[in-house]
Amino acid sequence: MDEMIRSKMYEALGVEQPASDLRARVIASLPVQQSPNRSFKTLSFQWTAGFVAVFLAVVLVAVLVYSRSSLGPTGSASPGMRSTPAGPFAFVSMMNATSGWVDADQNGHPSHTTDGGAHWTDVSPPAVFVGGTSTAYFLNADRAWVMNASWGSPVQLVSQRTIDGGRTWQQGARFTFDVGAASTPDADSQGGFRLDFVDPENGWLFVAALLQSKSPLSEPRRDALYSTSDGGVHWRLVSTNAWSFTPAPLTSGCPWGAPVFISLTTGFMVNPDRTYEAGKTSNCPVPNHTSLHVTHDGGVTWQFQPLPTQFGASPTSPEVLDAPDFVDQLHGFLVLQSSLLATSDGGSSWEVRSLPGETSDVSISWLDARNGAAFVITPGSSNVPLYRTRDGGATWSPVQTNLPSQTSDGSIDGLYFVDQNTGFAFRQMETGGYSLLLKTTDGGHTWTAVGRFK
Repeated sequence: MDEMIRSKMYEALGVEQPASDLRARVIASLPVQQSPNRSFKTLSFQWTAGFVAVFLAVVLVAVLVYSRSSLGPTGSASPGMRSTPAGPFAFVSMMNATSGWVDADQNGHPSHTTDGGAHWTDVSPPAVFVGGTSTAYFLNADRAWVMNASWGSPVQLVSQRTIDGGRTWQQGARFTFDVGAASTPDADSQGGFRLDFVDPENGWLFVAALLQSKSPLSEPRRDALYSTSDGGVHWRLVSTNAWSFTPAPLTSGCPWGAPVFISLTTGFMVNPDRTYEAGKTSNCPVPNHTSLHVTHDGGVTWQFQPLPTQFGASPTSPEVLDAPDFVDQLHGFLVLQSSLLATSDGGSSWEVRSLPGETSDVSISWLDARNGAAFVITPGSSNVPLYRTRDGGATWSPVQTNLPSQTSDGSIDGLYFVDQNTGFAFRQMETGGYSLLLKTTDGGHTWTAVGRFK
């Protein structure tokens, strides 16, 4: 009877009966002389062993099922990147439909909203240096950083962070960048004083200094990159870069720009191209305009990664307009003057996609690797054309909008969507700074003014 019960239990579980139990069945069928007491003990032992085997099999199956459900599918992509509305160095960042940040004058004095931008509260931390400069970075609805700098010899730096939407701030340890001479911020460097974080603990600081010089033609510059692994409390120097005009119009060395990191090791750098400046030419080892500047060791070393010529990159005109915009560690997009590139392997290779409409200037916002929206800024157009893509930029569909390109509050200077229906845009005044936040809840067809930053 016990053998029949065990067989039924194994059959119900859908597992193979252990070989030990099969041997027990054979032994039990042999004609062996046993006392009644010994027979009872043997049957009890066999029943106990079989029950234990069934119990262990059930536990093993349950563990395997739970492990699969908790780990997710094998080979899944890395976790999604931090939210980067309107680009990695956005001064206006709505993180969701209700919460967001603004640094209206781009001077490290953030304001915070929790009602979709209708009202803004100045949450600036106390100034650290008298007459210094500051820059802000917004990671999510609660976390932000402000970096303060006092320019001179050496440059003094200290960061402040909040984890509660600006209600309280924690000040980090002071550190210095010894430039060997009195210095000022390098206004020629694109993003010359910027923060970038990939998570609440790990981030980078880019500093570009213009040094005082006896010869005005030499214009010596010094760049530095720092990193933190404790949320900005402490910073360590990762790498430095020196370059100058020697003499103008030629340069010695290659200027750096603010980097954008997609992981703890891989980052891309925005490089200002000297050919944009009248009378100045680039003397970089590899022309910047057809290349990406990339690191794979957290910023210690940087290499040029040329783009294939079939993408339309001209050897005489700069093509790369900005650093790549990644939605996770594998998928990203790169805007050129004449096309859009996409990568699905972290930037190792790129394939060509299309830009929407007759492009003069384009601002693209990506929700994920497939869904994006683009404003096309065309001189002379009354309303700003909006386009949507659902296939990663392979095709674009126009969306009729009621959004004027220019008003008394300034021109459109950014676009991003926080979901398929809810998006934000903002206006920048001709005198600088941001003035007005705009919002859509119907996918971009209708836009309304939400509130003023100041």
